Amino acid sequence: MTLGEIIKKLRLEHDMTGLELGKLLGVEKSAISHWEKGLRVPSDKTIVQMSKVFNTSTDYLLGNTNIKNEKEMVDAIKKVLIEKGFTGKPEEIPEMREFLGRAMDLYNLRKGKKG
Repeated sequence: MTLGEIIKKLRLEHDMTGLELGKLLGVEKSAISHWEKGLRVPSDKTIVQMSKVFNTSTDYLLGNTNIKNEKEMVDAIKKVLIEKGFTGKPEEIPEMREFLGRAMDLYNLRKGKKG
């Protein structure tokens, strides 16, 4: 999805009009329309403001992840840990840390980052 498509999707999910979102961000309704159509791009500052309005990460807005916010991230991590057989017992903590560390290493490698 493009940034504009994501903005529109989130705006509609939050039952907002372009005018309402514009007021929250301090921009005109036409700016919202231009962003959603891909004719213009919001400033970095506005993207940060938008992430707060929609309770998402800027990475989600920019299409870098499909996880909207911290709650979704925690839920996804819990799901993976459960699928891997972890139950949350104290004796599993070192193994969970190791597993999550390896997962982060793989994620960073995939994203082209260094540990």
